[in-house]
Amino acid sequence: MMIKKLIYILLFMSSLGFQTIQAQEDKPVFYEKLDQGLIRFYFDKYYYLAAKDCEFKTIERVCKFDFTKQVFEGEFRDFASDGSRILVGNYQDGKKEGLFQAFHPNGVLKWEVNFKANRPSGEWKYYYPDGKPLLTITENERGYFIKDYWDNRGKQDVSNGEGNYEFAIPFEGFTEFGYDFYLRRGKVKNGKPQGNWNTYFYNVGQQPIYALTQRFVNGELVASYDDNGDLNNEDFQILSILPYDYFSRADLLTSKSCNFDDFSNFYAFLAKRFTDGVNKSGMELVNQVNFTYLVEVKKTGMATIRSLKLVSDSNNEDFDTILSRIAKNIDFYFPTYKPDQPQDDTIKVSGSIGKNSDGKAYAHSIKIERQIDNSSK
Repeated sequence: MMIKKLIYILLFMSSLGFQTIQAQEDKPVFYEKLDQGLIRFYFDKYYYLAAKDCEFKTIERVCKFDFTKQVFEGEFRDFASDGSRILVGNYQDGKKEGLFQAFHPNGVLKWEVNFKANRPSGEWKYYYPDGKPLLTITENERGYFIKDYWDNRGKQDVSNGEGNYEFAIPFEGFTEFGYDFYLRRGKVKNGKPQGNWNTYFYNVGQQPIYALTQRFVNGELVASYDDNGDLNNEDFQILSILPYDYFSRADLLTSKSCNFDDFSNFYAFLAKRFTDGVNKSGMELVNQVNFTYLVEVKKTGMATIRSLKLVSDSNNEDFDTILSRIAKNIDFYFPTYKPDQPQDDTIKVSGSIGKNSDGKAYAHSIKIERQIDNSSK
């Protein structure tokens, strides 16, 4: 199948610094002090700080915290909303140190690994929810080594770095494809990917859809292509081969606003669209540009592009034309809900285009406002 659109994950998150998380009147509460010097932090499932009363809060961390250095210290425990353990571990001088263990929702060990000075050391062992072994990876300063892998029937397909590997990994939030997972399948030699690896997209209960093929030589990616030829897009190159959890993001102490557009990474998707579009245009950015536009969004999520009207403070008609063209190429937004049914609505999108130290443009401070109250959940 021809892949014409891009995958947007883990990029340009619209977030707030830790200096804004202090519990103040009429402001979100991201942590609370407990007895014996302990602090309770609140996170969403991607380990972004979430307000205590936010519907997307799913993880609570109980630990000690050095407010001077703004780092976790000592033992910590992460709990789900039902009180079950998610993760336990330890920090020393603000760095992950010692044994870390994660747990499946049924309480069975999910994975375990030792950290040394904030880096995984030795074997990282994964287990199925029934406790049977799933995957063993060796982590060191030279990277990773896929040592052993078992399929869900207990058959060992990779032994001591040799064999065939297949693993499904969830996307983080919104993707244009509308799939929840991508599946990686290929040969492992000397603990590294070797030869052609296929990637498939799928949702639970549906057949995987072929997306692309990537060629590896001694673990190095050398080419990406689909049925129609080469794919040189960097977004395909960042698709992970190994499973991952988001727990390390907790160290960054970044937060999101309590709305579905931000939680779902749709703000990140919009920021990536505008960032790529401006940079590809070759238009030089002198000062920061702020922009807004209105667009009609049907209850199906489809945008009525002809209704889009963009304005900015660029004082440059050509630049505004580029921004408008980017906006008109975005044909989907999450629909507005009131109270539990999608509604037709006109939404206002705002953001800014700045310039990095390397001179490249980047979009930030993306925000969506909806005319109908009780918007997208």
